Amino acid sequence: MYSLSTYTCVDACEASEVKISSTKIHGLTVCRPPEYYVNPLSTEILELGTKLYPYKDINLVYIELFNFLKNLDITVRVNLLDDMDYVLYHEFATFYNMKEVIFQKYTISRDYTSGKSLAIMLYRF
Repeated sequence: MYSLSTYTCVDACEASEVKISSTKIHGLTVCRPPEYYVNPLSTEILELGTKLYPYKDINLVYIELFNFLKNLDITVRVNLLDDMDYVLYHEFATFYNMKEVIFQKYTISRDYTSGKSLAIMLYRF
């Protein structure tokens, strides 16, 4: 198993993470927090929906939720880069047992000590 919280191999998921298994990719199993990041301006090649490797398209969040998490009784947080337009081609209302999907905005700030961009939560909408 691979943890998207720590980017390391683990024996088991943390209590705060959700286990996602795929039989299509040779039994790949990942542990991820029920939180996604979307940044259409990201220059990262890898897209994992995490703060460091955000999805570039909000529809990838929907696809992952529908394929792996739609029947879980959890709350999912989707962090969208502020001041961007997003086109969602699906309705999030199709998740049967999910408690709620919360959308909130975040901005990118520069950490001048490391030269890396940081995601900062701003507010919920």
